[in-house]
Amino acid sequence: CRVRKAGSLVSVQDVKDPRQHPALAEICVMGRTNAGKSSLINHLLGHDNIAKASSRAGKTTCVDLFLVNNKLVLADLPGYGFKGPRGTLQRRWDKEWWPLTQAYLRHSEVKAALLLVDVRRAPTEEDVFVMEELR
Repeated sequence: CRVRKAGSLVSVQDVKDPRQHPALAEICVMGRTNAGKSSLINHLLGHDNIAKASSRAGKTTCVDLFLVNNKLVLADLPGYGFKGPRGTLQRRWDKEWWPLTQAYLRHSEVKAALLLVDVRRAPTEEDVFVMEELR
């Protein structure tokens, strides 16, 4: 299926709010921070910067939804697995972004999930945990 039309739909900070778009099948993209989630979405949609990619960890802070061909929604979720000691980003993941991700998975029409992992390394405990949560 070729992408004919793609656009940013909305950035959601409270997934329990009613959607302003029709209920469509959703595919979510998850992975460690800086795993290339936004870059993958840009590549799949044929746009350079529809999803905001950054080398800075923690750039995606909400669920960014993209409408594809008026038939499905692609969701860019916040990353996990911050390096170093438990800092501000890890605390935000624990208090804000993981609860947001869990609520999104419960309240959305998710039909498939793409979990990006680094094939050069063994999956981390966090990778395995998220994989189990996606089942």
